[in-house]
Amino acid sequence: VGQEIYPGVSLGRFIRHLLRLFQGGGGLDKTPPDGFVELNVGGRYALARLERTETDRPPAEGAAMNWASAFAAINQCVEESTYVLVDTSLALFLAAETLIPRRNHFIAQTAWLSIGYSMGAAVGVAAQAAEGERVLALVGDGGFQMVAQSIATLVKLRKAVTIVVFDNAAYSIEQFLVNPAYFGEDSNVPAEFFCELDLGAGLAGSTERPRWDYAKLAEALGARGMLARTGDELTAALAAANQRTDGPTVIAARMDPRSLPPELAAAIAPQRVGVTQGERVAREEAPRTTVVRAAFD
Repeated sequence: VGQEIYPGVSLGRFIRHLLRLFQGGGGLDKTPPDGFVELNVGGRYALARLERTETDRPPAEGAAMNWASAFAAINQCVEESTYVLVDTSLALFLAAETLIPRRNHFIAQTAWLSIGYSMGAAVGVAAQAAEGERVLALVGDGGFQMVAQSIATLVKLRKAVTIVVFDNAAYSIEQFLVNPAYFGEDSNVPAEFFCELDLGAGLAGSTERPRWDYAKLAEALGARGMLARTGDELTAALAAANQRTDGPTVIAARMDPRSLPPELAAAIAPQRVGVTQGERVAREEAPRTTVVRAAFD
């Protein structure tokens, strides 16, 4: 709710109480505040940009690439002409706070969660975009690997699309659901994944996977490839990509695998961040289905 987080709220109780407020009047004041109607979309966007100057300024030189510093750079490059496409990933949470100045210029699969859709969608959006409009696709490395060949189509169509691949070599959103303690201060907490397949010794239950060289892959498909290891490098890469007009640019944003968007980090209850050795052993010995059930309970 705005910038406040209330963990553990039952949706059923919340909806019932909300309905009672509206059906019974509840003393709700539905009158817009002074100046609200007169303030057009452009005015609200300009005002909001002024208010967020301190929190969303480009990261300091050499700052580590975590989710907050990555989106500090991304938010500064979103203009009125930018279409923002967000894939199913941790990026969804921070992208929800990104200011989009023009209606219908934010696209995200928040209902069906079709991982990887944004690469194909970038082709469709770029094909119908008006002259001077640009597409910025934000995709996790897992989703990108599913539909990476869309780059070749963008090259063929000569569409100036910027694709930021958040490269942390892990299905982090699933890791958060299964065992958020992985993102705590204890670097010894193992990565886990709700996977029932027999992947062989050392692979079963792991969110980790082979890391592609996304910049070189982009070049192999005819696009421009860039690597950003820090927040300031991402800022520079986005500025360079915005200058290109004849084809796509892929920016591999090398992320800290144990970083979380601030919204999710704040939502982790203190008792879930820390994990004792006994709890870790019990989890490792328990059937995988037990881990999944505990995570969703």
